[in-house]
Amino acid sequence: MNPFQEKPLVEQGFFRRLLGKPVLENAYIELENLLARNNWIDLHEGHISDILRSHGLKRFDHSRAIEMYKRAFVKSVEDEVINDSETENLAHLRDLLGIKNSDVDEVEKQIAHPIYERAVRDILADETVNPAERERLDQLRRALRLDEEKAVAIYAARTKEILQLRFSEMVGDKRVSDDEVEGFEKRAEALDARIELDSSACQLVDRFRTFWRIENGMFPEVHTPINLQRGEKCHFSASATWQQTRTVTKAIRYGGPTVRIRIMKGLYYRAGGYNIERITQEEMREVSSGTLYITSKRIVFHGEPKNASIRFSSVISYVPYSDAIEIEKTSGRNPIFRVNDGEYASVLLGALLARD
Repeated sequence: MNPFQEKPLVEQGFFRRLLGKPVLENAYIELENLLARNNWIDLHEGHISDILRSHGLKRFDHSRAIEMYKRAFVKSVEDEVINDSETENLAHLRDLLGIKNSDVDEVEKQIAHPIYERAVRDILADETVNPAERERLDQLRRALRLDEEKAVAIYAARTKEILQLRFSEMVGDKRVSDDEVEGFEKRAEALDARIELDSSACQLVDRFRTFWRIENGMFPEVHTPINLQRGEKCHFSASATWQQTRTVTKAIRYGGPTVRIRIMKGLYYRAGGYNIERITQEEMREVSSGTLYITSKRIVFHGEPKNASIRFSSVISYVPYSDAIEIEKTSGRNPIFRVNDGEYASVLLGALLARD
């Protein structure tokens, strides 16, 4: 069906007739009427220029040309198919209206691309694609005269959205099992997509897989120079500082209203109050610097000037930090061990305490 319909011209009006000024809009109405009455292939640029000159126009308004071509293109793709005849007509219309290839690309981007994107989303709603659905997409691409490279980019963009969502779900709890990794890989395979994780994402997955394995009883073993007890294994070793909170008292002098009275040379009497208010506060102080070890039975700090050994039976709980771990004991002050990766040390200690 032709997208253009014949319309009556706009009346010129008394003053326009008096001044001999044409109604410029009539040039475009006449042009649309021409396109509505004729097969576009039968028209040539002379038809267009004659209409424009008759209404005092030297050239076609670019925005109006784009709008007219867009209407024709929308009509052609409303059934999601552009046949050879429609392709030929559209190409001839572009020449008649003087539309550049860059303008055509933009129109197709606005109209044909969303049609293909909707089809991709519908097919990937179940996050899988089978050969029949692949063929359907390819047929639609050809029907829309969509560039293959662009079609691949649209499909890839949607699969990337899906895989990014599934990746976020997989690492959301900071624990990644082998089954979850396998499931993620199968999801990508079902989408006919390739997983491309950058180095930071790979490191994240490896880290959270390690956390999952630790919490499931697969503890790493590290070499240690300290003497271990029979059956004891070392699972963690890192440079650390041992810190503790200490109560510090600060004295602040305070004097109320006073009167200073001279008794004799060099001797005075001060009448009024004189107080010292003592304020105490907690401060963090370094106790020792050295190496922190976490074994299958205890927490060991080997440093200078002090060492420490805390058996798991003496640990009530622990407080994890990104760069430290605080040990709450049954008695005495709670040591805080500052390490580069407090999260890893905390995950490991938590798993060992749960097993102990």
